[in-house]
Amino acid sequence: MRKQDLDQLLRQSFMLADGSTGAELSRRGMPAGVSTELWALENPDLYTQMQRDYIQSGAQMVLTCTFGGSPIKLSHYGAADRTEEINRRLVELSRAAAREDAYVGADLGPTGEFMAPLGTMTLEDMIACYKRQVQGLLQGQPDFFVLETFMDVAEARAAVLAIKESCDLPFIVSMTFDPSGRTLTGATPEAVAVTFTALGASAVGCNCSGGPESLKAVVSAMRAATELPLYAKPNAGLPEVQDGKTVFKMQPEEFAAGVCELIGEGASVVGGCCGTNPAHIAALRDALAALTPAPLPHFNGIRVSSQRKAVTLGGDSFTLIGERINPSGKPDLIDELKDGYPDTAMDLARAQQAQGAQILDINAGCPGVDEKETLCMLVDELSQSIAAPFSLDSMDADALCAALRRYPGSALVNSICPGPNAEKLFAAAALYGGTPVLMPMKGGCVPATARERLECVTELLAIGEKYGFHPGNVLVDAVTPPCATGYEALGGALDFISAACSMGFTTIAGVSNVSFGMPHRAQLNRAWMTALISRGLHCVILNPTDAMRSAAAAAMAVSGRDEFCGEYIQHARRTKK
Repeated sequence: MRKQDLDQLLRQSFMLADGSTGAELSRRGMPAGVSTELWALENPDLYTQMQRDYIQSGAQMVLTCTFGGSPIKLSHYGAADRTEEINRRLVELSRAAAREDAYVGADLGPTGEFMAPLGTMTLEDMIACYKRQVQGLLQGQPDFFVLETFMDVAEARAAVLAIKESCDLPFIVSMTFDPSGRTLTGATPEAVAVTFTALGASAVGCNCSGGPESLKAVVSAMRAATELPLYAKPNAGLPEVQDGKTVFKMQPEEFAAGVCELIGEGASVVGGCCGTNPAHIAALRDALAALTPAPLPHFNGIRVSSQRKAVTLGGDSFTLIGERINPSGKPDLIDELKDGYPDTAMDLARAQQAQGAQILDINAGCPGVDEKETLCMLVDELSQSIAAPFSLDSMDADALCAALRRYPGSALVNSICPGPNAEKLFAAAALYGGTPVLMPMKGGCVPATARERLECVTELLAIGEKYGFHPGNVLVDAVTPPCATGYEALGGALDFISAACSMGFTTIAGVSNVSFGMPHRAQLNRAWMTALISRGLHCVILNPTDAMRSAAAAAMAVSGRDEFCGEYIQHARRTKK
């Protein structure tokens, strides 16, 4: 199935998925402690009959019994060397059960291992692990992939990359959340939704966790963060232990009513997880007959994310991006980066985050430093404890691609210039879920006029369109010139911002370069930022001092972009406090 076909299918109406696989097979005779995948292969009639029962109850998709089909999981049963065969055969069985009556989703689940630094698995190890399973699943010819019950964004992202590097089939990503509304590794629903939307999922959502009531807040938060269809497969309530067995007591009608509440929050791809059976799916089918899916929302702006936080750029928002993780003029940082230590960078990251920076620009370019290795090291270390999303900043295309591959979220790709590396960087941004920042340059120089800058952007977008990029999902950089070089270039930058905003672009600019070589630099920086904001600038890269943040709040107020000065008043209160 092509991605556009699944996207269209999911946007047209509800999609009813199946219910539990493991618990239902246990109810039908599977003993405790065995591999669900191996037992299903040894009992194909029971397995296919279960899936036929789900389809006859109304399921429009059935998931393969491959949740534990990774070589890591199968190694616990001495079957890792059979990974490809096991996954292929289970898809073939599901295909035979589905016939022409339902779609087959190839199910991927977590390996049970954590990636470094929480565990020992590297990103490449994890991708290689999932690629073996994906290759086996592909041999059975599923319609699409479904990632379920993941607890770690980084691991789910590795599984997505294994799919994207193996085939063009579409995929759905679903994670499980604790009662606080976060995954085990601290991801918020918004961050999950933004990350996997950027990676090209056809739907995102949640499953397991608890009964329908426990997922309402998660679904609602995701609905506010993505335009994609939302997937929800709750359990049949909370498990209870009776006579030494785990049971789920929620009855089909109660379950269906609870899922209808999830639909009210925005879900449209629904089914059941632990404890649900064909009767729960039949009750849900009957309930759906009386409902109409709500239209999917449309958002203005661009979203980026870390594992823990999502940030919206453009539209009516104004975003502060911290510039200080840059070796230029910082000998202590240079020395540490040469020695491979992130301590000073971590201190700068924490300080800027505390000062109100919503995104952090990460740059490792300086003499004597392996930029590719160092930028990847900073991404690995800082992303574990810093909530703010990153802008990965480098003129070295190899370093930028490598860091983007490692980043467990959706980062800004700062930046893409016309030239031989443009196509490579657009391809990397599409593969890894990054947002390109377009740099209007010609022959290594920044044109003076707005018209010439727009021509550069048009040239870049002609390349980016091949990878799905358009004015609504890229940023364009004003490229601030030093004011000492004369006003012509400054005026061109301001006119460029005005024109780009009128064309629907999200705009970004650094401010500190304007004062290069001048006395009292902070005054010039604040004045330049105010001028840019008056022209519609959306994102500014700066040192987020109190003075700069106050200047930005004031500029938004006097330029009419802060209705009734609400944000300015809130900033004044926070500053006073």
